[in-house]
Amino acid sequence: DTPAQSLPELGYAFICGLEAYRDDPDFELFDLILCGAVHPSIMQDANNMLRELQSLILRCQGSTAVAAALDRSHGSRQSTASVGMHQVSRRMIRAVLRTIFPEKKGARHNALRRALAETMQHFADLGKSADPDTVYISDLFSSSADGEQCKLIEEIRRQHYYEVIEFTKDLTTRLREGSDYSGIFQASKFKRVYHDLDPSVKQPDLDRMYEIAFAHHEGEGAYYA
Repeated sequence: DTPAQSLPELGYAFICGLEAYRDDPDFELFDLILCGAVHPSIMQDANNMLRELQSLILRCQGSTAVAAALDRSHGSRQSTASVGMHQVSRRMIRAVLRTIFPEKKGARHNALRRALAETMQHFADLGKSADPDTVYISDLFSSSADGEQCKLIEEIRRQHYYEVIEFTKDLTTRLREGSDYSGIFQASKFKRVYHDLDPSVKQPDLDRMYEIAFAHHEGEGAYYA
């Protein structure tokens, strides 16, 4: 086949592949990026979130030294290997999830509980733990050669992507509601609107977002479409 003939076939196969694996968070994320629904930087954001989750689980298990090493190395292979001998219980994981995600909707926490149950059963079936109610932390956060992770981690990632989309949509709606009839709003309202939507945001982070959003602003009294 000539390149001109092969290109449509490649495109068709690509779309079929995305549809077939649409439930995989990596394919789902790629689709969202292609559609412009999220920025590619969300991948790094998700990795940071998972590293914080792993560190918190280690600290709750009393493995503060390993958690500190993980934080310093940003999840490098060497530090991840040192996590291998530490186990965590189902009860501890559920408590950590409730603590680190206090604002998740009930339906999403239920989805996490189901994913956790499937994950624990999967590792028990593989004989990776003598106790079906415990799992090695290294197994929990491991990835296969093709990037596949356990059901729990994939569900956490998937929820994160859509929560970012929902938050952005809510922020856009509130900014529009705060604008006048012609769609113009005052720059000074941005921080207040954002803080109302996310009360836990840190002031330095909010100031940085304001600087990015209004890099060429003419003062907080300026108006923007």
